[in-house]
Amino acid sequence: MLEYNLYDNFNPNIYSFATHAEASNAPKLPTPKARGVIMNYELWQTGYKYTSSGTVSTDVEVGDVIEILHPEEFLVPYSSTQVFNKKLSMFYLITSKDESNKVVLQNYVWAMIEGLEIPTTALKQTNQQLIVNMMSPAVTSLVAHGYTTNPDKINSNVIKWNRKSETDTMTNIAKDLFRVLRIQPSVYYQGMMIPRPDGTLEAVDNNIFLALCGREWDRVEKSIRIDFKQNVAIEHEVITERSNYNYLNAYVKKADGTYNSYGQQWTINDKNEVVDMASYRGDGHELPKQRLVKSVFYDEAPDAGEIKSQITKDSTVINLYFNQHSLMKLVLNDLVEVWYEDKNYHGYIADRCFTEVEGGITTDRLLFVEGLKL
Repeated sequence: MLEYNLYDNFNPNIYSFATHAEASNAPKLPTPKARGVIMNYELWQTGYKYTSSGTVSTDVEVGDVIEILHPEEFLVPYSSTQVFNKKLSMFYLITSKDESNKVVLQNYVWAMIEGLEIPTTALKQTNQQLIVNMMSPAVTSLVAHGYTTNPDKINSNVIKWNRKSETDTMTNIAKDLFRVLRIQPSVYYQGMMIPRPDGTLEAVDNNIFLALCGREWDRVEKSIRIDFKQNVAIEHEVITERSNYNYLNAYVKKADGTYNSYGQQWTINDKNEVVDMASYRGDGHELPKQRLVKSVFYDEAPDAGEIKSQITKDSTVINLYFNQHSLMKLVLNDLVEVWYEDKNYHGYIADRCFTEVEGGITTDRLLFVEGLKL
């Protein structure tokens, strides 16, 4: 079991401004209306791909915000020299419940930006400006005082947005942004000094911040080898679908105006390079897993650009799910090189799932997502 605090929904109309004239313009959160425990839970820390669930011990309403209190501490870097320990709190919006008090939970950040659209002209901003726009009360229902991240690293990764429509949903934009930056948002409480009537200062944890960082200010890639003992599951996720074909059979006219009896065949490898199958001598591991062939007839032999226009490779990433490594613990937003079955993948830990199993032991399962360039 894990303890939780239950809140009324954070309303930005009420909580977007400070109640103390001396304080900064920080959103003040309400005091919890109930304290309880959650059982039989499956809690995804960021909710990048999945919602969470569990059975709660108090009455709740759809639309309430629940803060799961985990005993683990995590590091929040504020600069290259300042790192602070925080208790791991996970904030969710309750989206449904049943008669047995089992609830479905959506990560607070994703819940508050769901359904919103912004003009794609906003994509001309820097990555940091996009994040600020995502947190603006003028745009979303997300109550947050600010965020913690390394702006140099955030803005140094230039994203080539491919949006043909005039608008897009905030969720789609945020998913692409965080996927390329290899960072997923989590929420934590930020302490604030409030003046007492006697002139002294009181530390109050009532400001909600977004953590867009790993355990270090300048993240360093960690290398780890995993195997079947960690209950590994692998998933190929198509990010951008470009063509229904991945092999090209090209028949080229001869001088007498007829076609060769056999075509020339090309495909696209994992590096998005054109591969001539007539001269290929590899073992096939970097080629498409199945052949979806397109036949084309040319007057002259096609060049690499023409071939790519016919069978441009989909943008795909590998998702690896595996149990926490007991000797090398990984946390959210760690950059990781994973070795699995004689292949190595470069990416990051995009989510952690905490589950309660028999005996009250919490299983910590990780979601590793391969890096992707847009």
